[in-house]
Amino acid sequence: MSDINDSFKVAIPQFVGTRQAHLFKTLKAPQFTGKLIFTARDNTQWVFSMYLGRISYATGGVHPCRRWRRNVNKFAPEALQLLDTFDPQFFNNQTFVNNWEYNLFSFLIDQKVFNPLTTNKIIRNIVQEILFDLTRAMEVNFDIVEDKNPLSPLVFIDTEPIIVEVWQDWQKWLGAKLADRSPNQAPVIRQQVELQKRTSPTTYQIMKKLFNGKNTLRDLHSQLNQDIVSMTRMMNPYFQLGLIELIATEDIPFPWLIKSKASSLHGDGNKALCITEEEEVVNGMKNTINELSFNFTSFRDGELAIAFAQKNPPEIIFVDLEINSISAYDIISKFKKVPSLQNIPIILITEDLTKIQPQDYQSVGFCDVLIKPLHQQHIIKVVNKNTRSSD
Repeated sequence: MSDINDSFKVAIPQFVGTRQAHLFKTLKAPQFTGKLIFTARDNTQWVFSMYLGRISYATGGVHPCRRWRRNVNKFAPEALQLLDTFDPQFFNNQTFVNNWEYNLFSFLIDQKVFNPLTTNKIIRNIVQEILFDLTRAMEVNFDIVEDKNPLSPLVFIDTEPIIVEVWQDWQKWLGAKLADRSPNQAPVIRQQVELQKRTSPTTYQIMKKLFNGKNTLRDLHSQLNQDIVSMTRMMNPYFQLGLIELIATEDIPFPWLIKSKASSLHGDGNKALCITEEEEVVNGMKNTINELSFNFTSFRDGELAIAFAQKNPPEIIFVDLEINSISAYDIISKFKKVPSLQNIPIILITEDLTKIQPQDYQSVGFCDVLIKPLHQQHIIKVVNKNTRSSD
């Protein structure tokens, strides 16, 4: 738990670009670490995590789940494919939910789904959206809360360039006569017959599909890859005639990390699961396993691998003995305690056979061993020996 103390509240009328820049510059000089909590007149709240005077993350607003998923989908859609394979109960615990955005980022960084550049792009976009919403709110209160034991920063973002970009975006939004409209609202058709008369059949069908009251302007901007100002400006005549209306819509619920029907990262077919912290092991196994018509998935974290396996039972599991974060034997033991996974063959990978005692085979529950450095013929032999594919 963070050691948080001392906060004070300040009201800022017209929290536009110059005042945003002044506030963040004021916090940069003393290298402030903690949280900035902004509250609008309608009680909407946004939180900026600061580390040594720079932004390390931002959250809050009306649609944090939509915003996170939308921006991740823009820069790393494969991350959503991975997360969609997990049982939602894995994420639906209080410890995880309390700081779910940070936890998901940390997991995806650890799994090397996100690299530093991707992480920076996603969080920068999130910050940009939030600053736009703060600009549109105009009048806000803010609290400064010092944090003496902060979480490790995901990124370090200087605010000056983003504030300039947001101010330019806001001027374009005003220029398009959209000041009274929010990009977090969703268009919905109010007069279908009249709209159909005023549009071509193709245009009407597109509008009918997209303008369903569920897709916000930001969602549509991302889905259609169109400039949000130009896209919304084209709707203005329909707004004025009352044919289309912008309405508030709910955020997608959390956890939103699984599809309604069972899905797999790799689709149907035999699956092979590997738990290792070494990139060399992954690279040494992946092509060979795939050539054997198995879909290969690797994890650095044993708990996440177990959760994945419960949803997507593999034909064979590989566990690296040289894992630093947790005992490989503990991972194997946990696999064996899950009824649906008890009979799956588990292969131990090690660089030193002398580390394994004969009694380990029976007491722990693995059935075979691969020795590093890994060789293709050895992998093939072990897989054929221990899977039903050899029947």
